[in-house]
Amino acid sequence: MKYKFKIGVLAFCLPLIILGWVNSASATKITVCTGPVSIIGNQPTLNWTTSGDTQSGYQVYIYNSVGSLIYDSGMVLNAAKSVTGPVLAGGTYSWAVRVLSNVAPASWTPFAGGGNFSIVNNSSCVSLTAPDSVAAGQPFSASVVMNNIGTKLWNSDATPHRLGSDNPIDNLTWGLNRINLPSATDSGSSATFNFTATAPATVGSYSFSWKMVEDGIEWFGAVCAKTINTVGPKTLFVTKSGLGTVTSAPAGIDCGSTCSANYDYNTSVTLTATPAVGYLFTGWSGDCSGAGTCVVSMTADRAVTATFTIEQKTLFVTKSGLGTVTSVPAGIDCGSTCSANYDYNTSVTLTATPAVGYLFT
Repeated sequence: MKYKFKIGVLAFCLPLIILGWVNSASATKITVCTGPVSIIGNQPTLNWTTSGDTQSGYQVYIYNSVGSLIYDSGMVLNAAKSVTGPVLAGGTYSWAVRVLSNVAPASWTPFAGGGNFSIVNNSSCVSLTAPDSVAAGQPFSASVVMNNIGTKLWNSDATPHRLGSDNPIDNLTWGLNRINLPSATDSGSSATFNFTATAPATVGSYSFSWKMVEDGIEWFGAVCAKTINTVGPKTLFVTKSGLGTVTSAPAGIDCGSTCSANYDYNTSVTLTATPAVGYLFTGWSGDCSGAGTCVVSMTADRAVTATFTIEQKTLFVTKSGLGTVTSVPAGIDCGSTCSANYDYNTSVTLTATPAVGYLFT
């Protein structure tokens, strides 16, 4: 006897003597070797080989764990050496096969035992994707990928397979405890669970832990887990240099008067600077830089300064005849300096002084 092993199934090769035809001087012989069992969709495919005399028929039995016959293929006149059994529930089974020799007189061998096979749940954790820190009390996206390494089909029947919260089992820490299977998942395939969880309202560190469950039957397989920190609001502080306003989206900052606001952790805040009349916006500093749009991610307290610079206007003086023009405040001395820049809205007084022999008209 020799043995083969696959998916928990022993394979036996049995030389079986069949009494020959009455005129034969010796018995004919056929060897039946039971092979591996493959399981797809909870249906076992039973395999065997023969040597010696040629097979012309087969009959296969399947027994449950207490030895009761639950499947009989019947006597099939066919040379095939494989048969797919019925859809089975989870559990351990055994099987046997007998074959019909086509050597006259045609005879059935005794049943050859094929050993045990099991339809069982098992899983491995492929990946868990979720942020390390989230805003307390706020929703966030997560993804868990589980691989079916058992022999039982995961499906959504009367006892559906789902992803369940773990540590402790069925907890509602994250606002939900079971996530539906996206599609039927056979042995060797993976299921991806994409879902939205809600962080606990209390700041702290929490286990984000998930495991497979067949409802009403069992929890099974590996755990996918990580620690997630829930974080309270963060404060954005805005400082201005010069005249203008800074506003935010989402609302909170209107500086003007309201130059700080609290935002949920990881909120993206866009600041807009609007100069007052006679001023130019010349740039950000602190947690923003440049003169473009300021976007801050509130993963910590943030501080931003907006700089507004007063606009300057040019005063030009032209003379006809001889004399000088001067200004208060200084800048114009025309004579030679007949133009000057002044801050927006500055009041400039010009004084004309005629040369000797000239009048200012």
